[in-house]
Amino acid sequence: VENEYEGIAIGDFIMSDGSWQPSSSVTSTDDVYPIAIVYYLTTAADSEFYDVTQSSGTYTIAAPTTTTSDFGRMGAATVNCLLGKSKMPHGKALALKNAGNNQMWASTSTYYNGLVSGLTTCSTIDLGYADYDGYYNSKVMTNLEQYTGGSDDEDGTPTFPHAYYATQYFETQIPAPSMTTGWYLPSFGEWYDILEKLGGLDLDPFKTSAVAYTGKETDWGTANCYIVADDGDYIELYGPEDDAAIAMNTCFDKAGSEFYDDVRYLTAEDHCYFSTSSEASTSYHRHINFDHALGFLNLSRKSKTITTTLGVIRSALAF
Repeated sequence: VENEYEGIAIGDFIMSDGSWQPSSSVTSTDDVYPIAIVYYLTTAADSEFYDVTQSSGTYTIAAPTTTTSDFGRMGAATVNCLLGKSKMPHGKALALKNAGNNQMWASTSTYYNGLVSGLTTCSTIDLGYADYDGYYNSKVMTNLEQYTGGSDDEDGTPTFPHAYYATQYFETQIPAPSMTTGWYLPSFGEWYDILEKLGGLDLDPFKTSAVAYTGKETDWGTANCYIVADDGDYIELYGPEDDAAIAMNTCFDKAGSEFYDDVRYLTAEDHCYFSTSSEASTSYHRHINFDHALGFLNLSRKSKTITTTLGVIRSALAF
């Protein structure tokens, strides 16, 4: 497996043809333009060539990497998808454009009043942090998808609208390069990585259950204070919302203003939230809320049936 991404760094861009360009110097044409920004890199792929063998669907990688677990926060499904394409897993990138909004997470009572078989139930934020394979989550949902897009569908609504728009629909708008996993709906844990690497936040205190259950800060409204729900269900960070939004948009802007959607894509509204492929309970999914008016960043949950223009769907891919 050849390492075609040698030298790539966080904040660099994946181009429409699958190549990459450094954030310091982006050159776009009608045929080759930036479509995603790198937010995670594995340290496993630091050699130029690897040999990969396959037996009964199991991939073995030559030293120094021998198992899919050696790729850090790249899940086994993601790693195996890339190896199956004879591509060495290198990292993940967030789409620069939104895939949609104003959609339900699940549209049938089987899934908005029940758990989705195959998904991890991220009932607390630490479980959400550990859920970092959005590609796998999206595959679970698209494999259960009943919507075909044809007139035979009774109401024309996908079973999992967020996953559908992040994958199948977005593919029709901005095709993912064939050497990647293709577009998927990032998980709650992947948004931790996005907020840390592109938003410049330190979320280490909110990755373990020990912190999640220690109660709350009482100095709400002061810089960088936080609230953790007593049951570990959500966190609200006061202060970092503005910092994270500005930092992410600064990273995006290096691609050129015509190629990205602002984190605050509805400037007339006071907040917006980004969907994830992580499930919180029978009735809720995990989401990231940028509350511009109150100035806090909320890593929480949202009803699976809520539809609002403030609910943003943004895709990711692995390469």
